Parts: sequence; C-alpha cells; structure tokens
Amino acid sequence: MATKFTVEHVLNITPEGFWTKIQPSEAFYQALYIDHLGYEYELLECDLAAGTRKARIKPTADAPKVIRDALGERFAFIEDGRFDAAAGRYDFEIIPNTFTDKVRTTATQTMVPHGSDQCVRTVHFEIDAKLLGLGTILEKFIAATTRASYGDSAQFTNDFIAKLG
Repeated sequence: MATKFTVEHVLNITPEGFWTKIQPSEAFYQALYIDHLGYEYELLECDLAAGTRKARIKPTADAPKVIRDALGERFAFIEDGRFDAAAGRYDFEIIPNTFTDKVRTTATQTMVPHGSDQCVRTVHFEIDAKLLGLGTILEKFIAATTRASYGDSAQFTNDFIAKLG
C-alpha cells in the first residue's frame, strides 16, 4: 500500500517569482544540493521552453542498515520533472538507481499566493515500494527524510531569496 503525504512551507517570494527566479535557476540547485545538503548533484538535462528538467542526486541520509543492505551504499536517484506553466504546477518522479521497477515516488508541487509577497509551496507525494518485507520500512524512511529535507530546503530557499535582493 502506497504512502501519501503532503508538505507545506511559506516562501518569501510570489508564486510567479518562484517559477521564474528559483525553479529554473541552476545556481539555486547547486547551492542547495551541493553546498547546503552535501549531496552529489548533476544536471542531466534542462529544457526551459518545454519545462522539463532531469537531475541525478545522491543523498547523504543515514539509512537504517536493512535499507542500506537492500539498496546499496551508492544509492542515487534521478528527479525527472515537468513544469506546466499554464497550471502553475511542477510534476516529478523520483527514479532510484536500484529497484527501479519496484520503488516509485511521484509528486506534484504547487505555489499559491500568501499575502502580497509570499507563497505557500505545497508538495503532494506518493511513495510505493513493492519489496517484500522491506516496502513499508522503505516508504516510511523516504517519507521521513523527504519531510525533513523539504523543511530544511524551505529555510534555505528563503535565505537564497533574501540574497537575491
């Protein structure tokens, strides 16, 4: 059974500002993933006109031994996303480098105005891990680390926005 959850954070930028200044900014992603989170990060493709973006990310989260044993020490994933400007939505899938046919994470991110110069970033996630004896553990671990990393990234994003001026 899939794990579904939602994260919400207030960002100090309008939705339009986020979609035009943050979402397409490679400098933002490098600062977030490499400098702030200490992850390995590589942009694989980006087509701003089509709204598509694909990046390889290797997180540093300290997974429980049972998960490390199953996924391996070199666990990484591809974030494959598409921004729909008309809908004001970014849909993405997280594709792991192991168990690609058994673990699926999808998400939809939206931004709604919050006052005159802020927005609420809402991301709906669905994680489905079909691994006998490990699926529920993996889903809970991914959900917990995702919630924590999105909370951390919200503060980082606000700090990054403040530096933009």
